[in-house]
Amino acid sequence: MAPTAMERLISERDAVSDTIDRIVRKSKSHSATPIPQKTCKLLIEEVASAKANLKSVHTRIREHLPNADEMELHKIAYFDLVDLEDQLHNFLQGILATFPASTEAAPTPKKEIRLPTLELKTFDGNLQ
Repeated sequence: MAPTAMERLISERDAVSDTIDRIVRKSKSHSATPIPQKTCKLLIEEVASAKANLKSVHTRIREHLPNADEMELHKIAYFDLVDLEDQLHNFLQGILATFPASTEAAPTPKKEIRLPTLELKTFDGNLQ
């Protein structure tokens, strides 16, 4: 039997949860194996993407379950995942803040400016 639309949505939410769980595992191992800066930035982007996906799935679940009683368990699961995503985001931002600020600035094009030559009088020792 093919899964219902609701079962597919729950499966999508579970896939987002799996992504978050993977990032949690990586984050927990940070004290033993520090997360490099580049990886940290990628994980922050992944958390943001997961949060957007979760919101989309939750909106579609709401469309299928307009009854407030039926929505309660889904809301709890949604709130728990959003809270976990927020905690992960803050944790990863904290790690990112420990890295030195990047001094890599985009190279600015050099413009050659020629100032006019100044003709200075030679100093004869007289201050007046």
